[in-house]
Amino acid sequence: MRFAIEKEGILKELAKIQNIVERKTSIPIISNAFIDISDNMMTIIATDMEIEMKITIPCETKEEGKICLPAKKLYEIIRELPENSIEFTLKDNQRVDIQCESILFTITGSDTSEYPKFSNIDTKNLFEISPQKLNALIEKTQFSMSNDEKKHNLNGILFDISKNENNNLVITTVSTDTHRLSITKEEIEEYPDEIEETKVIIPKKGITEIKKISENCESTIKMGFQEKSSVVIRENTEIIIRNIDADFPEYQRVIPETTEKFAIIEREPFLRTLRRVSTLSSEKYRGIKTTFEKGSVNLYINNMELGEATESVPAEYDGEEETIIYNSKYLLDSVSTYQSPQIRFQFKDDQSPGIISPTDHPDSKTIIMPMRI
Repeated sequence: MRFAIEKEGILKELAKIQNIVERKTSIPIISNAFIDISDNMMTIIATDMEIEMKITIPCETKEEGKICLPAKKLYEIIRELPENSIEFTLKDNQRVDIQCESILFTITGSDTSEYPKFSNIDTKNLFEISPQKLNALIEKTQFSMSNDEKKHNLNGILFDISKNENNNLVITTVSTDTHRLSITKEEIEEYPDEIEETKVIIPKKGITEIKKISENCESTIKMGFQEKSSVVIRENTEIIIRNIDADFPEYQRVIPETTEKFAIIEREPFLRTLRRVSTLSSEKYRGIKTTFEKGSVNLYINNMELGEATESVPAEYDGEEETIIYNSKYLLDSVSTYQSPQIRFQFKDDQSPGIISPTDHPDSKTIIMPMRI
């Protein structure tokens, strides 16, 4: 095996796999990147047995071949080389020379026969989605994923795929940590007939990789679900993620059908006020007293160890005065995520869940349970 490639091209692709490969693993071979050189193309494969990633980039092939190289160390070496062409040469005993200008590294690789085979992708089950829609589906729900490993079925985002009365494909994403629930949806008009309604839970690590793919992207992304995996393809990068094999709660039951009161609040001033008042919050004192009054919303925190803070913001509210205590972090997470000029805050009383949603996208909402102090 012998090939040449520009540093800029390979470094960017090696960076993509760094969060997938792990230094410490019970299967040593998967701490490597599988490299296949053929027909002036370099294929890089990485896996942690839960996520698979395959990247294909052009190179100058001088002799075809395959090798497994330590992924993190290879990235560190390439990162420190000059901005120039790099030549790789496979020698005896799985040793590889990496040369750039007068610099020479020789690292030891592994035989490729033990490396897990990259799973097949059924392209018939893929639909196209804009990166903006995919990013929104994740951005508006990822903050309420559970960190409790005992709640395995909540350690990710539910993708609920259905079809509406217009026969559009509706993708609803939901996450919850049992104290709050976030939900949003997007529609796709054109998709293959083979796409079926389904529900899958994509784990947190997989969500992170999908979000990276959807950010700073102008081209259409392909996505789909097969057997127990989710597939995402962007240009030269393919990702296969093993879904969480568990049942997600019936989230529709959590969403209040009606609320008696609501307030319309300018998002930016409210967010600034939330951040200021929340500076006195702590792990022990998270509660923020939210009082809805005619024409305004007042926020108040009393931290017995640090002091107290209060501030009011204007709001469109004409109901009776109501005071409800919410977790300040939960309010901040939802209000900072929505980019709408205004938010709609719906509530019933201090014992019932409240709903926060952007006024320009009512299908997005966060349901927050009040605190009892």
